[in-house]
Amino acid sequence: MYENQQPASAYGEKVIEIVYISSDRCKEEMENYRTKLHPWLAIPFDNATERNGLKKYFGICAASEMSSLNISHRLDGIPSLVVLDVYTQDILTTNGIAGLNKYGPKDVCQMWLNKRNVLMNQNDKHNPDY
Repeated sequence: MYENQQPASAYGEKVIEIVYISSDRCKEEMENYRTKLHPWLAIPFDNATERNGLKKYFGICAASEMSSLNISHRLDGIPSLVVLDVYTQDILTTNGIAGLNKYGPKDVCQMWLNKRNVLMNQNDKHNPDY
């Protein structure tokens, strides 16, 4: 549904990138899903340490993974979309799927960019070297 969308940008530079973190049961499932629907960057399936670390950090995983990841309360299930600023790693949203579904890719990307600008202005006040 969103596979043909360009990454969000501000002033011609990419500031938001989508990285797929799989909860698929095997590498073939992950690759099949990605190639058909979402040709995004991805954490390799074989790199379970990084994939699982990110799932724990954000509290987002499949229900079947909660026990093995030692997550007692998950923030969200799958699919999930966490949006980060490319440069600052500020979290713009942990509920990106809801935004995409409610506003569509163009409008929601503009909302994320607006939020990024607000965060940058706040950081500017505290860090003159930002």
